[in-house]
Amino acid sequence: MTLARSALVLALALGCTSSHEGGSSLDVEAAIASVTLGDACGESGARRPPAGEPSADAPIIGDCEDGGFCGGCRSTSIQIALDAGAGDAEVPFEVLSIELLDMDRRVLDTLDPMTATLYTDEGYVGWDETIAPNESLSVRYETTAPDWATIGDGNAWSTFGVPYRIRMRVLVDGEERTLDFSPAMREPEIVT
Repeated sequence: MTLARSALVLALALGCTSSHEGGSSLDVEAAIASVTLGDACGESGARRPPAGEPSADAPIIGDCEDGGFCGGCRSTSIQIALDAGAGDAEVPFEVLSIELLDMDRRVLDTLDPMTATLYTDEGYVGWDETIAPNESLSVRYETTAPDWATIGDGNAWSTFGVPYRIRMRVLVDGEERTLDFSPAMREPEIVT
């Protein structure tokens, strides 16, 4: 079973699927497979602290072996499993909106999609946001980071370990769908 198909089966079992109206020319199942809630990261991977936190000019550093990655910044991203049925042509996929909600479904922040990538045997590569017939894809959207200081009422540290929901509105071949995922949690960046 492929990674995308495994993620889709798991997401469907957890109830993190899409709802939709209308008819697409290609039957596509879509589900959020996982969510990483992180921070605003610079090009170097350095963490940019939210407003109200002490400033840090350097990345978070841990013990490094052989020059590998150690510490750094975890950006916010959403992993989506797409599974297309039979058809004649590829169809477009578009993100309309992404919302971070509390567990009572109150909107806390709106996130903007940035980079769209596709998981392949060689790792993540740029994705043209199209789905071909009989294709199973695992795609990732990096997004802007939530405003943790505002969400935490001035204390961004209070947002760690709190469960949140993600609601994502997408278009698949012009057909609007809503993808939901919960719980998503902001994990502390700890190097072990």
